[in-house]
Amino acid sequence: MDEDSIDAEVKCSICTEAFIDPVVISSCKHIFCRSGIETVLQDKPVCPLCRHEPITLNELQLADHTMVDYLNQLLVKCDTCDEKNIQRNLFDEHIKKLCPKVQMTCSAADLKCGWTGLRDQLDEHVVHCTFELMRPILGQLPVMTEEMKRIQNDNQELQLQVNGLVHRCKQLERKINGSCMIPLRAAEIDINAKWTINGLTLAGSNEGGNRFNQLCHPQGLYLNDEQTLYIADFFNHRIIEWKLGETNGKVVAGGNGPGNNNNQLNYPTDVIVDKENDCLIICDRENRRVVRWSLQDSASGETIISNISCNCLTIDDNKFLYITDIDNHEVRRWRLGDTQGVVVAGGNGQGDRVDQLNYPTFVFVDCDNSVYVSDYSNHRVMQWTENAKEGIVVAGGQGEGNSLRHSYYPGGVIVDQWGTVYVADSESHRVMRWQKGATEGKIIAGENGRGIQSNQLNRPSGLLFDKHGNLFVSDYGNNRIQKFEILTKYS
Repeated sequence: MDEDSIDAEVKCSICTEAFIDPVVISSCKHIFCRSGIETVLQDKPVCPLCRHEPITLNELQLADHTMVDYLNQLLVKCDTCDEKNIQRNLFDEHIKKLCPKVQMTCSAADLKCGWTGLRDQLDEHVVHCTFELMRPILGQLPVMTEEMKRIQNDNQELQLQVNGLVHRCKQLERKINGSCMIPLRAAEIDINAKWTINGLTLAGSNEGGNRFNQLCHPQGLYLNDEQTLYIADFFNHRIIEWKLGETNGKVVAGGNGPGNNNNQLNYPTDVIVDKENDCLIICDRENRRVVRWSLQDSASGETIISNISCNCLTIDDNKFLYITDIDNHEVRRWRLGDTQGVVVAGGNGQGDRVDQLNYPTFVFVDCDNSVYVSDYSNHRVMQWTENAKEGIVVAGGQGEGNSLRHSYYPGGVIVDQWGTVYVADSESHRVMRWQKGATEGKIIAGENGRGIQSNQLNRPSGLLFDKHGNLFVSDYGNNRIQKFEILTKYS
């Protein structure tokens, strides 16, 4: 712009240049650039020419359109490209759209192209830009990604169904050969099974006690073919037999206060029934022993395994006992009559490596002799295949927490024919289902937090399924056994 040729009347007395966005002070009619006068008024609210006061920003009005038109017609020069005679009101558009020497970024910058250069070089760059050439393909990526996810989900569903069919074939083969059909406490569960939100109280109540219609912090439980429950009544130092539908239970082992005599138990944690010998096998934890107790009105039991801090036990069809040892952080397999068991999980000291356990509580054994362990203080469930030297995390493993990715101090554990893991997530007060290979579980009971209502649990412990797929839960903190009826089942 030729400053000497511009009339002094269209120059701002503040910046001494041609007006930009001129405004008039309504009281004194002096004209200034908007940005200049607003800055002055913020410091002192007076006109810089006549010192008229007070003046506010509200007194600034747009300049007469004749002056604005005159200013817009001024011709200016672009110092970037040296082009002259650009109308002043078109200068911004020149810089934004036309100036060949303005620095530009590639139109594919949104695809991470890092090129910068002059506008007159941009077209040549875009013709050869790899990112821009890839735009049509990259634009299809979200659609392709969603399609891949759908295919992966379909594959997972198909794989689960295949696994289930393979498992059923194995079960039929075992049936023909007279071997394992359904592991202890398990059932055949439909892959899409759901259970009632509200549980039905079968034994005990919210108030703990030692009467025959009460329980006090129940743990492990067992259901026989005659629909009779056997419950490890932990704080009452007894095993209770409770027929479904009855209001009272019957003491069938212990019940003589805590102690280490043959007619006593000391905080029993689990119980199973040996059908062939018509007896109970009990984890008598604080006495560090496993006890066999006849169901024929026996007044006392006999110790069959000593010096073991047992918390849970199960038995396979070959009559091997599997027992968790919380002090030695391991699971051992015992043949009745043996003096030494064989380590089948853990046994490498306390720790969180995959070849270690930390306070293992509950155990489950499937028909393939894989051992599933609730690794309590590691907040995970581990699978140890037969003869394995280390385990595989099948639930949790993310430390403490109550998201769907966590298993917070896991308790009772069961695995169905699909390889789906069901676990009592004790400190999150819920029961979770983890499909094989899943990184998070789904809540199947206790979705409403800790409490005493029928749709709540309080530190659930032992689990089992009946032959129909109904879920039984030892609601430890609520001193009761809850039943959640299945809504869909395998057909």
